[in-house]
Amino acid sequence: MSFAIMLVTLVINIFVVWYETRRGKALDSDVLQSDAKHTLSDIWVTLGVIVSLVLVKMGVPIATKDSK
Repeated sequence: MSFAIMLVTLVINIFVVWYETRRGKALDSDVLQSDAKHTLSDIWVTLGVIVSLVLVKMGVPIATKDSK
């Protein structure tokens, strides 16, 4: 379930970045273009969470709370 939620979040954020960048340029809006860049940082965070979930699922010791 966690993977599905993160993938949906990723797809939505990619769309938002694409749309806001496009509209920001068309409207010459610094606010929309800045928000697109901010949302891009959310994409990187989401990718980091997905990588972490994969590592935990694979049982990588450093990614699990049982590591010592």
